[in-house]
Amino acid sequence: MAFRIEAGGGVPASAFIVALSAMGLFFCAVFPPGAVPDEGYHYVTSYWYTDVMLGEAVEGNSVSMRNDDYVFLQEVIGPSRASRGTFETMFERGTLALEDGSSTMFTPTFKLDFGSNLPQQKLGSVLGVLLARLLGLGSIPLFYLGRLGNLLTYVVLVGVAYKVCSVGRNILIVVAMLPMSLHLAASFSYDATVMGMAMLLCALVFRALDREKPFTYKHQLAIGVIAGLLAPCKVIYMLLAGTVFAIPPARFESRRQELLFKVGVAGVSLLALAVVRAGAIIGSLGLSAPTAADVSATLDYRGAEAGVFYTLGDLLLHPLHTIKLFAQSLVANGDFYITTTVGGSLGWFQSELVAPCYVVYAFVFAGLASIMRSYDDRFALARGQRLLFGGICILGLLAVLVVFALSWTFNTEEVVMGIQGRYFIPFLMVLGLAFRPHAIVCKKPSGSVLFLGMYALVGMYLVRLLGLILSL
Repeated sequence: MAFRIEAGGGVPASAFIVALSAMGLFFCAVFPPGAVPDEGYHYVTSYWYTDVMLGEAVEGNSVSMRNDDYVFLQEVIGPSRASRGTFETMFERGTLALEDGSSTMFTPTFKLDFGSNLPQQKLGSVLGVLLARLLGLGSIPLFYLGRLGNLLTYVVLVGVAYKVCSVGRNILIVVAMLPMSLHLAASFSYDATVMGMAMLLCALVFRALDREKPFTYKHQLAIGVIAGLLAPCKVIYMLLAGTVFAIPPARFESRRQELLFKVGVAGVSLLALAVVRAGAIIGSLGLSAPTAADVSATLDYRGAEAGVFYTLGDLLLHPLHTIKLFAQSLVANGDFYITTTVGGSLGWFQSELVAPCYVVYAFVFAGLASIMRSYDDRFALARGQRLLFGGICILGLLAVLVVFALSWTFNTEEVVMGIQGRYFIPFLMVLGLAFRPHAIVCKKPSGSVLFLGMYALVGMYLVRLLGLILSL
């Protein structure tokens, strides 16, 4: 594929979108159904949404699933392993045309509700599954239409972010094209939409930092809308709304307008979070009256393991132990966080699919190169803005540690369990701009080099992954 490079050294939005779509399609094809983190969960919740939309939802925590799709879930998605055998099973047990459309009542082990899977998170995959059901397609096209709907949502959000972004565009290129970003985008995971909205919010705020670009009321409204949609998806990403406080006063017509905008964005984010997550937040703080089930349930469960998770009181009342817990987690698992952020370990952490260290280093190097000032990306933050962005990233890291200490770590364990690098991806654009040095400047355009380099790296990585998967 030939790409036209603009005179300023940048990559046209059309070329970026085509390349992003192509790589996403390759990821969609290379990884068999279920071979992406939590894909079975996201498949069932997307299917449940279509039950609601078609008027087939049943009372209780159940899904009304076509028999063909239920067999596909149990025998193809269920094993959650990337291998040639999974593809063979898919064509043996899956159907291209609907063969058995009778309904099977399926009760998952997890709770089905709109609060855990917000409409804006599920839009793409739900519409894909709905289209397949309306057309009477079999289980295989239904599954892949759901994946493609999610990928399309990601590409649209990131494509718009690329078009509006005039500051930190090189960082956006690398973050959007990381193997882990594409891996999630080409699946049923709602993280695809969350990442896309986070990148779009950062792109809109970064553009507002550029004094050469107009900062219109429509631009301000767009920031407020995206911040409000993103905040309730995952509580920790509400912190990204704080980036609006880096927009300098000179970008506003008056001090009053500045305060209304910044406080308004923060208020909208908090309000959206409170409306959607109020029950969960109150429950986690222990402010709601315990039910009989709560009283009888003395143990927390993590898969087949049982124990007692850390509580907020444990973390606050024993600050030295909390500091030690978090520090040991970063020391013991820091390399794992980096590897799973860039995508050095894809699928369900299959040991056969872990990339060699030099592949991870290559993507990390591309990320470091993207934060450097260059001819086509010269903006650097002032000291106060840098401190704000750095503080947001630190708070994001602490928030992830706290969340998983409370929800996935037994109080007998000395490191926080369950954290994966993918949870840090929405913060990467902010992190990159926070650490962009003033003193180092590349006098040549670097956007096209980073774009083509990432395209080549991801392409070679995909070829390697395909060979490994087909050999298993």
